[in-house]
Amino acid sequence: MYAEEAHGAAIARAIAQRRALRPFNTTTDLSSVIADVKLRVDRHRPGGGGGGGGTWKRAHPATKCFQALRIAVNNELAAVEVRSRLACHRHTHRWAACC
Repeated sequence: MYAEEAHGAAIARAIAQRRALRPFNTTTDLSSVIADVKLRVDRHRPGGGGGGGGTWKRAHPATKCFQALRIAVNNELAAVEVRSRLACHRHTHRWAACC
């Protein structure tokens, strides 16, 4: 997973179930489904419960999911690989030396 989302499978199921009922029209729609899943899962862990009432102690629960979507849509991992290979080549003048 791109952003190391621990509840990725549960979030994916919830998104698919919601899409079967009606499409997502806004990012707020999507983020509320993600937050609901994470709050449900966290409540069953010791010390869980999230921020409750839409108030988050840290980043919003959907932040990692949106980061993963951005990385996938922009194909950022491939771009990083290409850039790292180019940088390696510039410094060593040999691909095999570090890549």
